[in-house]
Amino acid sequence: MSVEHTKPQKIEPFRSRFRFRDILIVVICIGGMIFFIRMFWNDLFQTIYLQNVQPVGTIIIKQNVVQRRISDRVLWDRLAVESPVYMGDIIRVADLSAATINIEGQFLELNENTLIRILRSAEDGSIQIELSEGKLGLVTTEDGGNLSLSVNGNIIDVTLGAALNVTSGIDGTILQVNDGNVLLTLESGLLRDIGSGSMIIIENDGTERNAPGAVVTHPLPNVRYLKTPGDSFFISFEWNRINLNASDMLRLEFAADRTFGRAAHIYENLNNSAQVSLNDGIWFWRLTLANTVLSTGRLDVIEKTGVSLFSPARNRIIRYQNDLPSLSFQWSEDEDASHYILEISDMQDFIILKTNTEVSATSFVQSNLGQGIWYWRVKPVYPSNIIGNPVYANSTFRILHGFDLDGAEIAEEEILEGQPGMIPLAENPLEDSAPIPAVITLVSPVQAARLDGLSVLRAPTVFRWESDKETTSSKFVLSRNADPLQYPAVEIENPGQSITINRIDEGVWYWTVEAEDIDGFVSSAQPRQLQVLAVSLLPVPANMRPIQGYRIDINRVRNQRNIVFTWSAVPGANFYTFSLFRISPTGRELINRVNTENRTTWTLDDIAALSRGTFAWQVEANFRNQAGNIEQRGRIGENTFVIDIPVPGVEANIPGILYGN
Repeated sequence: MSVEHTKPQKIEPFRSRFRFRDILIVVICIGGMIFFIRMFWNDLFQTIYLQNVQPVGTIIIKQNVVQRRISDRVLWDRLAVESPVYMGDIIRVADLSAATINIEGQFLELNENTLIRILRSAEDGSIQIELSEGKLGLVTTEDGGNLSLSVNGNIIDVTLGAALNVTSGIDGTILQVNDGNVLLTLESGLLRDIGSGSMIIIENDGTERNAPGAVVTHPLPNVRYLKTPGDSFFISFEWNRINLNASDMLRLEFAADRTFGRAAHIYENLNNSAQVSLNDGIWFWRLTLANTVLSTGRLDVIEKTGVSLFSPARNRIIRYQNDLPSLSFQWSEDEDASHYILEISDMQDFIILKTNTEVSATSFVQSNLGQGIWYWRVKPVYPSNIIGNPVYANSTFRILHGFDLDGAEIAEEEILEGQPGMIPLAENPLEDSAPIPAVITLVSPVQAARLDGLSVLRAPTVFRWESDKETTSSKFVLSRNADPLQYPAVEIENPGQSITINRIDEGVWYWTVEAEDIDGFVSSAQPRQLQVLAVSLLPVPANMRPIQGYRIDINRVRNQRNIVFTWSAVPGANFYTFSLFRISPTGRELINRVNTENRTTWTLDDIAALSRGTFAWQVEANFRNQAGNIEQRGRIGENTFVIDIPVPGVEANIPGILYGN
C-alpha cells in the first residue's frame, strides 16, 4: 500500500483594501467627537463665562424645583434664591413648584408647570417674556423697567403700575387684568385695550370665547402682607364678576397646599367681595362657582416684629470730654427689606428730625449730636410687592459732657475707654436725677389697617398700646384729623392698654395715646391711620317676576285684576324694600313703598288703579339688627312693565303675553 504525499499549500496573508469611504467615516467620527466635546466644554463653562455678563433679574422666592437653561446650552441648572437670570434664559417650573423673579424692579410670579423665555423686544429693545405654557402673574411698579409678554403670538404691553394674570394651555390664552391697563396686540394685528377687572379668552385658532369668570382686583397677584404678632389680621378680597348671573353665589377657599387637599378657610355665598382672616404663612386661594374654578392665586402673610436696635443701647448715657462723640448706630438685618429709614430726633414724637436718611446697610455713623436726650428709630422698607406698614423700632439715649451736675470734672477712670464712653444708667450716678420719658408704642391695629365695614358694625374694634415705663395717667384719642390730639372726635381718659370701640363710621381715622409716666413726663405715640371700608352691598335679588318688559293687555285686566311680584331670597337679608313707580316724560312718581320683612312677594290687588302707562318696580335686600338699625343694604334690582289698555273709544289690538314669559 503506497501513501501519496501531497505538497502543502502556501497560505497567503489576508489583505484588505482601505477604501476612501472608510477614511471618510473615520474623519466624520473624529469631527463629531471634537464637536460634541466642544459643546460639552462650552456648556460646562457657560456659568463661568456668565460672570462677565450683566443679569436682567434675580430669583427672590423659590419653592421646590425651578430650572434654567442658558441660551445655546444643553444642560439645565437648578436655581436657588438669589440666583441671577440672563437674557435668553429658558426657565421652567416643575409640578407643585413656584418662583418669583425680580426683573428690573418688576415682579414676575411663575406657577407650577410653567415655561418661559426671557427675550429682547424687537421693537424697542425692552425685555419681553415669552410664555410657552403655564400661568404667570405680573405686577409692575412705576420705578421698574418696561416689560411685555408674548403668548401664542399675541403681544401684551403692560403699563407701569398694572397687574395681571395670564394662562397659556390647551384652552388657549386667558388674560385677566387685576389693576391698571394693558394693550393687547392680537396675532391678527387687532389692538385691544384691556382695563382693570376685565378678562379675555383667546382660543388657539385666534377666536375669542366668552366664559364665566371672576377677576380679583384686590389683593393684587404675588402680594405679600406684613402682619404684626398678636394682631387680628384681615384682608379684603374684591373681584369683578364676568358672565355670571345675579343669583350665582361664589365660594372662596384657602389652603396651605396647591392641591387644596385640605381647605383651611372657606367663605361661601359670596357676591363680589369677602373679608378674610389669615395667620402668617403661604396661602393658596381659589374662587369657585359650583365645581368651576373662576380664579386662583397665592399670597404670603409675613409676621414681622421690626428690627432689633443694638447700639446705642436703650437708656445709655454717653459722655464726651472735648469733641462731640462719633456714634455708631447699629441694628439687626431684615432679609426682606430693600433698605432702612433711620430717624434721630430730640423730640419723642419725631416731629422735628435731626437725621432722616435711607441706609442700605445695618449701621450708620453720626457725629454731630450734642448734649441732651435723643430718640432714634429704624424702619425697614420693603419692595412694592410687600403690603403693610412695618413697625418702627424705637430707642433712646442721653449725651452728657464730661462734668457732673455740680460742674466738677469727672474723674478720668469714670469714663470708659474709647470715644464715646458708654455707661449703663443702672451704674451711673445721674440715673435718678436724669430720667428719660416713657416710649409709647401703638400695638394694634397696624398702621394703614383696612377694616371691613360690616365687621366693624357687628363686632367691637380693639385698640392696644404699650409703654416701656409705668404710667400714672393716659388718654386715648380717635379723630378724622391727622393730628388727633388737637382735634379729637373720641377721647377716653385712663382707658387701660386695651380700648374697645363699639362702632366706627366709614372713612379714614387717626388714633394715638398720650400718657404721663411716674417721673412726670408726658409722652405720645406717632398717630396711626386706619380706614373703615364701606359696608359691602347685598346682591340683587334673582328671579324677579314679572320679567323685564312684561306687558298687560285688556284681557289680562278683565281676567285677573291683580299683579303678584316675586323674587328669590338673598342670603344675609332679613327684609326687603319693595318700590313701585310710574314712569312719565317728566320723571318718576313713587306710587308705593313697603317693607316685606322676610317675605319675597308683594301683591298689587287692583291693576285698574294704575291705569295705562309704563311702570317700574324695584326690590332691595337689607339686613336689620336686633336693635332695629339697618346694618347692610343691597343692590337694587329693577324691572319695568307696561299696562296697555285702550283709551276710551279705541279698540285694543295688542295680544296679551303670558305672565312670567
